[in-house]
Amino acid sequence: MHRFLLAKSKTSWESICEEEATIDDLNIGTIEKFKKLAKKRVPDIENEDNETILRKLNLIDNQGNLRRAALLLFGKEPQRLFFSSYFKIGKFRGTTELITDDVIEGNLFEQFDKALEILRTKYIRLMVKGYKDWVRIEEFEYPEDVIREAIVNALVHKDYLGAHIQMKIFEDKITLWNSGTLLTGITIDELKKPHGSVHRNELISNTFYKAELIEAWGRGTTFMVDECLKADLPEPEYREYFGGFEITLHKDKLTEKYLKDLGLNERQINAIGYIKKNGKITNNEYRELTNMTDRTIRRDLIELIEHEIIKKHGATKGAYYTL
Repeated sequence: MHRFLLAKSKTSWESICEEEATIDDLNIGTIEKFKKLAKKRVPDIENEDNETILRKLNLIDNQGNLRRAALLLFGKEPQRLFFSSYFKIGKFRGTTELITDDVIEGNLFEQFDKALEILRTKYIRLMVKGYKDWVRIEEFEYPEDVIREAIVNALVHKDYLGAHIQMKIFEDKITLWNSGTLLTGITIDELKKPHGSVHRNELISNTFYKAELIEAWGRGTTFMVDECLKADLPEPEYREYFGGFEITLHKDKLTEKYLKDLGLNERQINAIGYIKKNGKITNNEYRELTNMTDRTIRRDLIELIEHEIIKKHGATKGAYYTL
């Protein structure tokens, strides 16, 4: 009903004023941080008072009332008013067994910073990429810029009448879901091609743009595709799901779809999953996994070697295979 009334009045949810809210409900520290981030796109911003900045961002109406977007972006405790405006991260074993989770609250700038920090320290492993001048160079398992873009995308495009943002960390992938399907005029296929910029929350989007956290040209989804391909990973998967929008990032290109497209059989796909989990597989382990003859096993393994998916180590008797 609320969405229907908003659509009928041609009013966006974020632009409605909370008449009882005041400047005292805003986090001055977050505004100061915004000033530093926005000084390139908003000249002289560091010399302006907070109310002037909010007016320039259209976050205050003519009577001085704060819009909802102002409280989401800069509020001290926006969850007191907007109950679902938080970010939840969970790590799973398999598809359903929850290992650990965290709830991230605060305003949107704080959620962005906290989500990245907790992912770095708790959820996503760092991989050693090499050394430079005796200093170890580490990188995320996933391209960090893609993770950043996905988080910003969820915060900016979420339907704040819907459920909280949900990020799920699995052994081989990450999914990030926010409530709110694609706006009229955009399809999933178009997200992977150059397209115009359309926003559900114009005020929030504009503020993040001024802070140089997003571009204004609809390049976010194509940027994620380009960066994943550059890192030799599969393209992100975009889909509308359960009344919202979901991004899936895969840790390696050996996804089930990729392997099926190569023409591999279920035995071979299961063997690759076994290697991902255990690091290697032997002929005996392949036999126990598939219950097939030695001849079939040899043929399966040779095909995987020819596809350059696995490599053989050792002599025939003690041989084992890794990715």
